[in-house]
Amino acid sequence: MQSSWNSTIHYATPAKRFWALIIDYAIIFIIYLFLIPMLSQKTLTGVFAPLELVTKYVPVGSWSNLPWLKFFKMYIVLQILLVMTNYAYAVYLVAHAGQTLGKKIMGIRVISLKTHKPPRCTAAFIRETVGKFASGIFFGLGFFWIFFNEKHQTWHDKIAGTIVVDE
Repeated sequence: MQSSWNSTIHYATPAKRFWALIIDYAIIFIIYLFLIPMLSQKTLTGVFAPLELVTKYVPVGSWSNLPWLKFFKMYIVLQILLVMTNYAYAVYLVAHAGQTLGKKIMGIRVISLKTHKPPRCTAAFIRETVGKFASGIFFGLGFFWIFFNEKHQTWHDKIAGTIVVDE
């Protein structure tokens, strides 16, 4: 027997969720563009320290003079920064408001199946990290699961015990 809450709920469509994701990635990209200029050589010196130790003791000539190594180090740092920015943005907003800016613009919200409120920090973290990794690892099958589930849940929704609904 379904509760009256379940009979009046409107699950977010795959299209709304897709466009919310595109908007969120655009926002993260803009944030990322502002963070890149803040990184100076002095800021990155501590980040590169472990890599410097490895390259210092590997007997392949002078690695520090190779231009690709400097590019590689910067690339690694920027990729880590991008991933951390993405997770911080998504986890914080989903846990505190139930929606990222993209979801807000599209008029959808993430809620817990049990409480019908925004997921707790732990559930938001699991949804946005482990859950989305699981959704994408098998050729994105977990994301496409939305088309086969009556509640339009993806694997990361199922793992975290959440649904995405219209506001």
